[in-house]
Amino acid sequence: MKDNEKSNIIHRGLTNIYFDESEITFIDAKNGKLFHRGYSIDDLVKQASYEEVAYLLIYSDLPNKKALNIFQKKIELFRKLSDSTVSVIKLLVNNQTATNVLRTITSHLSETLADLSVEDQGIAYIAKIPTIIGTYLAFKNNKDLPQPPEKLSQAAYLLFMLLGKIPETDVIRIFEQNMILQAEHDSNASTFAARITTSTEAELGNAITSAIATFSGCLHGGALLGVVQMLQEMHDANEVKSYIQNRLKKKAPIFGFGHRVYRTEDPRAKPLKENAKILSEKYGNARLLEILEAVKAEMSGYIEHGINVNVDFYACISYLLMGLEKDMLVPIFIANRSCGWVAHIIEQKNKNILLRPRLQYTGDIKDKFIEIEQRA
Repeated sequence: MKDNEKSNIIHRGLTNIYFDESEITFIDAKNGKLFHRGYSIDDLVKQASYEEVAYLLIYSDLPNKKALNIFQKKIELFRKLSDSTVSVIKLLVNNQTATNVLRTITSHLSETLADLSVEDQGIAYIAKIPTIIGTYLAFKNNKDLPQPPEKLSQAAYLLFMLLGKIPETDVIRIFEQNMILQAEHDSNASTFAARITTSTEAELGNAITSAIATFSGCLHGGALLGVVQMLQEMHDANEVKSYIQNRLKKKAPIFGFGHRVYRTEDPRAKPLKENAKILSEKYGNARLLEILEAVKAEMSGYIEHGINVNVDFYACISYLLMGLEKDMLVPIFIANRSCGWVAHIIEQKNKNILLRPRLQYTGDIKDKFIEIEQRA
C-alpha cells in the first residue's frame, strides 16, 4: 500500500535536491568550477593560507591582517588538550581507529566548550582535531606525546602531529593547498549530517560528531582508502588494464571516479594532480602517479559519459609521498574539512528550521493484530 498522496515524487539519494539556500559554496557543475563565498577555488589555492580560507568560510569574508592575527592566536590557544582528554584517548587507542577516536573525543569535548560563542567553539574544534590525531598516533606507536614549536601555521602544525617533525617549506605549502581543496564542498553527506543535527538545536560539538561519524563510510571520506588499496594492488601501470577490466566485470567500484554533482572533472582534481606531480619529481617516485594516469586512460570511455575523476583520485598520492600513514588519510580529511562543517553549522543556526523529510510508505496495512499463538 502506498501513501494516499498520488503526486509524491521520490528523489532517492536526494540528488540535485535543494533543501535550503546558502551563501557558503557555489558548485558550477556544468562548467566544473567551485567557489567559496564567491572566490574561485583556483584563486584560493594559489594565493590564500588555510587560516584565511577557514576565516572566509566562517565569517563570510577574507580577513585583514589584524583579524587574521587574532584568528591565528585563537587557534594556537585552543590547540592544547586537557589531561583528562589525553587520558581518554589513551584508553581508546588500542581498539579504535583514529576516526572513531576523533568522533568520541569530539563528543567528549562538547560540554567543556559549550560556554564559548558558537564561532569560538568552531575554532576550538579546528584547533584541537590535529592535536587529537597527534596524541592518538603517539600512544599507538608507543612514543612520547608531540611537543610542537609555538606559532606554527595550521598546515605545519598538523604535519608535525603526523610526522613528529616540520617538513621543508615547499612540502608544507603543498600540504596546505591540499587542505584548502578539502576544506569545504557544499552539502555533502557529512555536512548534511551536521546540518541535520544542528537543526534540532543541538550543540556545535554534537553536529561535528555527527559529521565525523558520517565521514567513516567508504562512500564518503573513506573513499580515499579505496584509491590507496587500488594503488597497493598494482605494481606498475602495465597491470592497470587487466585490473580495471576485472573490477568492472565484477561490478566492483573504481574508487576516485564519479560524483553526485559534477559531470565534468572535479575542479579540485587538477591542482591535486599538479601537487602529486611536483612531489613525485621531488622524491623520485613517479610510480603512483603513473598508475593513476593509466587508470584514468583506461576509464576514458566512462569519462565521456560524465563519470570523471573526483577529489579522492589524486589526493592520496601527495600524502603517501610525504610519508604519512595510509590510516591517517581520513583523519587528515576530517581535520581539513572541519572549517567547512563549522561554517555550515553556524549558517544553519542563524536561520534554523528542523530538517524533517518524508519517506514514501510501500508496505502493507494489516487487517488485525495476530496473537503470538497464531503466528507461523
